[in-house]
Amino acid sequence: MSRAAASRNDAGDTLVEIVIALAIMGIAVVAMLTGLSAVTNASALHQDHATAETYLRAAAEAVAGTNVAYDKCTGSHTPSYTLPSNPTGFQLSVALIKYWDGTSGGGTFLSSCPATGDKGAQQITLEIKSTGSPALAVDQTVTVVKGNG
Repeated sequence: MSRAAASRNDAGDTLVEIVIALAIMGIAVVAMLTGLSAVTNASALHQDHATAETYLRAAAEAVAGTNVAYDKCTGSHTPSYTLPSNPTGFQLSVALIKYWDGTSGGGTFLSSCPATGDKGAQQITLEIKSTGSPALAVDQTVTVVKGNG
């Protein structure tokens, strides 16, 4: 092998080759960081959903259980239920109360107090919404039936 051929092989990488390698590595790093960001956002959203569901279920158990007294609908009185305090970043509320009409065959739940008075069962829908970032918005509901007795 001649000395000229040997020196060309020992010359190393050219500037163009190095720039291309750096560009490819840069694209790979940006793709990895984008993926990591998406995973972090998904994790935060999952955590918010899990927290909301935990508080919502605890509130539903409190309302359906004996800790919260049955509030009869009578005439112009609309029942209201005291819920546990709002967790940080969330708003817990009673979204809807329906009233059992007490008719035979199972009856139905009406959106207003039956003309014949409260028949001893209410269908209560609880709702929890996040008050934080709109990108991580959480909106969940659960419905419980509370009986008088």
